[in-house]
Amino acid sequence: MSVKLAPADMILQFTLSKLRTYANTWMQVYLFNTYLKHLLTEIETSKKTLPPNAQETRRGQPANTEPPGPESITKQYNPHHKHPAILKPYV
Repeated sequence: MSVKLAPADMILQFTLSKLRTYANTWMQVYLFNTYLKHLLTEIETSKKTLPPNAQETRRGQPANTEPPGPESITKQYNPHHKHPAILKPYV
């Protein structure tokens, strides 16, 4: 029983394709890490430029530090309000 060996070109081609895949994966990891480092440095510099008492919400508006009054609570939640989409039958 004889074992046929693959030609050297096929072995070389297979090895190079595996090395390319390995290199591409590590390049993506490296680029992602540098991107994260860049984001972290931007966050750190933006924290330094803001005054210490500046509180902001997600959309960049100043945070409301006053407790909500009764009128704002009824605006936020009204159990008698029916949304128009709820009243329409599904056709």
